Amino acid sequence: MKSSNLAWVINPKVVISLKTPQPKVDGDTYTWDAKGTIKYDGIGSSVDAAQQTGKDQTSDITIKGTYKDGQWRMTDPETTSTSGSSSSSGSLFGF
Repeated sequence: MKSSNLAWVINPKVVISLKTPQPKVDGDTYTWDAKGTIKYDGIGSSVDAAQQTGKDQTSDITIKGTYKDGQWRMTDPETTSTSGSSSSSGSLFGF
């Protein structure tokens, strides 16, 4: 029988703050510089009964999107630098 290891974030809250009131515009692509913060109470795991204590993590991010047919289409934020305690796994906030 195959077992799987599960992990989860407890009570996550993500806040993204734009650094400028207007985006940079290049053709139909809009780019915003922003700061992303995640706050959480801890991380639980099916492997370890102990819960890791949560810490705030903040990253400078770039958000890109296009506006087409009356809808915004956003890409995943790209991390430009990281502060706080996160591992760098290539995703926003290191998860």
